[in-house]
Amino acid sequence: MTGWSEPFRWTVVVQRALVGETEAAVRALAVRVVACCPAAASVIVSSCAGVGLLDAEGEVLDVADLDADVAVEVAELFGVGVYALPLQGRPGCRVEAAYEPKVKPKVKP
Repeated sequence: MTGWSEPFRWTVVVQRALVGETEAAVRALAVRVVACCPAAASVIVSSCAGVGLLDAEGEVLDVADLDADVAVEVAELFGVGVYALPLQGRPGCRVEAAYEPKVKPKVKP
């Protein structure tokens, strides 16, 4: 891989009440990943191969230092895909509230 011209961003959509909690969980997990593997900029979650890490240039990193509990949390929170870690100076993840239609009160005839 030759790296990306600009950081990619991904979006997670949750109930409005969970936006702040989800943002905090994603940031905290990113900090834990980087504490284990300082060069990590993105995570890959595969249904077959588990969790992998990429550096800022998109090169595959050795996951030997990634704590097993952190890897499990990454897989559970993110699901299958490739995700930029929301690190300082990088957009990473945007958490949005799901559309919630306004319920009109029923008028009795």
